[in-house]
Amino acid sequence: MCGVMAADSWGTSEVKKPKNPTFGDLFKEGCTLMEEGFWSEAIPVWTEAIELRPGHRNAMYKRAVCIFESGANLALVQTELQACLDGDFAQRYDPFNEFNDLPPVEVWLWMATVNHRIMNFDEARKDIGRFVEEAGSKHVSADLASKLIAEIQFTQVQMDNPRDMSVQKMQINSPEEDSHPVLTADGSTMFFSSSRVPESGEAPGRGFRDVYVTRLGDDNVWSKPERLDLGVEKHAQVISVDPYGVELVVEEHDGWVTDRRVSVRTEKGWAEVEDLVLDKHIPNHGEVVFFPGKDRIIASVVDRKGEGGFDLYESERRGDGTWTALRPLGTEVNTWGDEITPFVAPDGQTLFYASDGLVGMGGFDVYRSVRNESGTYSPPVNMGYPINSVEDDLGFVIDATGKKAYVSSRRDVSEGDLDLYEVNLQEKTLERDVVVVTLHAEETENEAVPNQLILRDAQSQNEINRIASLPGEKAFQFILETGSTYVLEAESVDAEGEVALLNVRTIDVPEDRGSGVVDMSIHTLYGGDLMASNGDHGTPFVLMPDARTQSSESTLKSNGLVELQREENQEKEVQDESELQSLSPTVSGEKPTKNVTTEEAEVSVVIEEAQPEVPALLKSAFAAFISEPICGIVTKPAGGQAQLLLAVQLYGAQIHSGRMTLEATIDQVVIASQNARPVVRIEGSASAKTRLASKSNEVLANDRVMDVYLRMRDALLAKGLVAGDDYVMEVIRRVQPDADTPSELRHSDVPPATFQYVRVDIR
Repeated sequence: MCGVMAADSWGTSEVKKPKNPTFGDLFKEGCTLMEEGFWSEAIPVWTEAIELRPGHRNAMYKRAVCIFESGANLALVQTELQACLDGDFAQRYDPFNEFNDLPPVEVWLWMATVNHRIMNFDEARKDIGRFVEEAGSKHVSADLASKLIAEIQFTQVQMDNPRDMSVQKMQINSPEEDSHPVLTADGSTMFFSSSRVPESGEAPGRGFRDVYVTRLGDDNVWSKPERLDLGVEKHAQVISVDPYGVELVVEEHDGWVTDRRVSVRTEKGWAEVEDLVLDKHIPNHGEVVFFPGKDRIIASVVDRKGEGGFDLYESERRGDGTWTALRPLGTEVNTWGDEITPFVAPDGQTLFYASDGLVGMGGFDVYRSVRNESGTYSPPVNMGYPINSVEDDLGFVIDATGKKAYVSSRRDVSEGDLDLYEVNLQEKTLERDVVVVTLHAEETENEAVPNQLILRDAQSQNEINRIASLPGEKAFQFILETGSTYVLEAESVDAEGEVALLNVRTIDVPEDRGSGVVDMSIHTLYGGDLMASNGDHGTPFVLMPDARTQSSESTLKSNGLVELQREENQEKEVQDESELQSLSPTVSGEKPTKNVTTEEAEVSVVIEEAQPEVPALLKSAFAAFISEPICGIVTKPAGGQAQLLLAVQLYGAQIHSGRMTLEATIDQVVIASQNARPVVRIEGSASAKTRLASKSNEVLANDRVMDVYLRMRDALLAKGLVAGDDYVMEVIRRVQPDADTPSELRHSDVPPATFQYVRVDIR
């Protein structure tokens, strides 16, 4: 119900109508076009069919679906769907049966989707209720109904608790579609796809979607987009670019056949595209993005062994240059829906992608996952509002500072074309701090300009990277991790091929310097003289923040934007974590999307009930206190200086949140609201091992947290406090596998938690 790629804009369909077609001919043609995603081209076919059979509500339904998928005005879609609702519905719906003139009962879900997109949430709930009334809880689309309910709830929570960021439409957009941005690591150059019509005086367009490039000026304004002539004969969709803007990967397609191509920037400009064939194990279609070191890829492809639709896979380059077979990223990342537009951030750990298979705000949402040292990926975190909207949001990219990002979205677009949006983040988004360094050598004598730089690890002396100058520029660019020390060798090669060492320098990147972008002269690094220094590294060059670095810790703190904690093995902030909410649907027979969160932390808890062997220390009553480790639980701390107001944990029983006393907790929130707008964080969890006949684990976690949430909200309102104005409420739901209990807790005096708990924190 939320197809992102408007296949109808790809070109003329190969399906041809016969002369004087019958209704059956038109029905077959319309179904074929819909199967291939040619939504706009199917609309006139269904219109002609309806003229032959005016009362054929099934044909009317199919036309309404095509109008929706083509990105037409939602008011028109609503009118079309309304015409399909009056009357009976097909009990056994065959979409290819021309003699079936009744629409399926799913028409109510389409209407609910439209009402959700226009943020008419109450009407959307009524539409879903009509579907349940007509279809029952065991209908094949009951799961979809559950997902829609969850999305409505999730959307309202997200919009009530927006994240600390701003999102605005970019000035480079055109009246046509602009989408799929990719970004160099330093954030200075963006490539994207556009179907725009060239302005007067510009080179004529090809009538296809093309590749455009824009550059960020010193005034922080993006230049007028320039079309790149890459030799692509049909539509060109941008997939990825390497961190330094040298290799650009695109997908060439005509709506039926797709091929992956690559273009390389040379001193004369961009070369014509060539086939990008990686390995026989890796299909030559679908999106592929490289990690910064080009030693690993993420591919979004369709595989019959996958979870469904486009899934994300990883492959690693072997020492001989071949690639390993694609390995799926796991069932927490891949879903029954589509996972598309992957992007690996410059830190080489943080992955962003879009999915319509997880509970989100509607359509495709942007999610964040982190590649761990073991090669596994953390459960996805919804990037929240306002990055995500009730419309399709995809193609999220971010620079090395972690503070400037871009996304393509259908929001605020009357006719469904994607536009580009700029995102300014005020919170930590990348898992690891890195620095993009550009060394300029314009003022260096030609004979002293290095042919290449060799980057080594200072401790092991292992070679990390060989760095050539940027094509057509006297400049070198590379990425360094904070908290590391490197050796950078400058080499030259003479006409006879003899290699000479010009200079060697140790670079120290302090742990607390923060991520960012550094531009400097090569003389600044090497002390003004590039000529050989007999391998003497000299005094280590300490890479401190410069004027262009926008995300150093000191800068952020001075602006009062965030407070970063740089503790060993620290996980991402709870604000990121809060977006993992999985709001449970209420339709019986549902199969909600699984949502398991990350592990490895300890929290303070107070035990309400416990088995006899639990130490007496853990039997403390409810209290308001600053968190201290009392019992280990596989969950995250509330973070910062959060105060634990309430915590309940059971080992062998179920939590009855309705019996919990909240008066002391309410009083603490009232006191805190007198001086500031506190953030109240409510977390409820259920064990993955728990099985109740009447409720799923997701529903258990939801019930626990929502009961406390509603009681607190009503109690605070009775005291004159309004959510959003006087305080902010964050809600987290978890389903956690007992097998993830840290090993150090499994044999301690404290029984390992079975994740039956509720906690309330305030900060």
